[in-house]
Amino acid sequence: MQSGPAGAVHRQARSIRNDERILDAGMRLLGERGWSDLSFPPIAHLAGLSIRPVRDRYATRSEIAAATWKGRIHPELLADLTVLQEATDLVMKAGAQEAQALISAMAPFRDPQPKMRAAMELMIVAGFDPILRGALDDGLLPSLRTWITPRPGALSPADAARRAFVLCNAFGLVITGLHLGTDFANLDEEFRRLAAALAAPNVPQVQPAGVAEHLDFGTDFGTGDPSWDGLLQATLDQVGTRGYDAATTISISRASGHTEGFLFVRYGSKLELFFDATQRLFGRNVADNVAYQEGICEQSSPGMAEAVVMREFMRPGRERLRLVNLEQYRLCWHDERFHRMMLEVLRPFMEAIADEVGPQHTEHGRTRAYAEVVRGIGPVVLSQLLPETWDLPYDVVTIPLLDAGPLPDAGPLPDAAD
Repeated sequence: MQSGPAGAVHRQARSIRNDERILDAGMRLLGERGWSDLSFPPIAHLAGLSIRPVRDRYATRSEIAAATWKGRIHPELLADLTVLQEATDLVMKAGAQEAQALISAMAPFRDPQPKMRAAMELMIVAGFDPILRGALDDGLLPSLRTWITPRPGALSPADAARRAFVLCNAFGLVITGLHLGTDFANLDEEFRRLAAALAAPNVPQVQPAGVAEHLDFGTDFGTGDPSWDGLLQATLDQVGTRGYDAATTISISRASGHTEGFLFVRYGSKLELFFDATQRLFGRNVADNVAYQEGICEQSSPGMAEAVVMREFMRPGRERLRLVNLEQYRLCWHDERFHRMMLEVLRPFMEAIADEVGPQHTEHGRTRAYAEVVRGIGPVVLSQLLPETWDLPYDVVTIPLLDAGPLPDAGPLPDAAD
């Protein structure tokens, strides 16, 4: 064994190599298998190490995830977001003729690769993991906050809303792409529409008042049994507070006022329990959201209705609902049964949007339906990261985007394989 200065240099070099291997292994696990499979044994295996060197460096998987975020994910994600910011500002300043810059900047988000998937996994998990939240607070969130915070004489609330709306689209694209895939939606058309909306000289309008009470956390699950309903509600409460992985059957049972035996009489596993709660809640929420949005449309316009719905989903006090929603999507990436169930709920909603465009615009309708899902989930992500964005005047974008009337038929969209 080497000793002295040469030995110290050798040990330091080996330590650095091991650090890099651990981060590479964490990145691979997060990108391919997600947060639920991030643990010491597979990290050590992928890094070609025993478990001890990994545990010598990190006490918990949260610390490994935070280090992976800082060393592997954050620099590239921030670079992609900076390009997106520059493209957004170019369109806002120079007009819709610069739409190609926006289209190009959206590329990493519209077709998410493993590193982008890992980034979204950790942004979701940061909602209930303080160590990861601290890692985001060290770099990403201050940068985003600087970009979208109105400042007198420097950034108007309207322009802050335009920038924040683009961030919503970017984050929504990642989740939608991982959930629905990207093989049937060529979004260049929708990005051109977005560029035109960003360049429109709209000023904020007075939005309809009122609160979307159907989004308050609590529901009748329709079991006909108050004790059973209480178990399903406790499941969502625990997942919305602690995340799916940390919401154990013991914690759920205790929160519901029952024993684990009560739970296991009805469900074979925690996944089955959360699946049932999601299936009962998700479809009802989609229908309620559509009805709520249509009611606002009757009073004003589709663009204003979109802005109000964004405001209501982002409203403070609905953090648990948003986290449950994000955990549902995250499970879709890992569990095929969950994936199929949520597709079945979304399909009628997407088909109805496509039909509104008209049969002669089949490709446009398909893309518009995809974009509607993107706009629905993106604000949930942004408001969990930056709660202060909830009351920006998004109508300066949504009104020119959705009230401009249908596009002329530009012919079929190219297939993803073309």
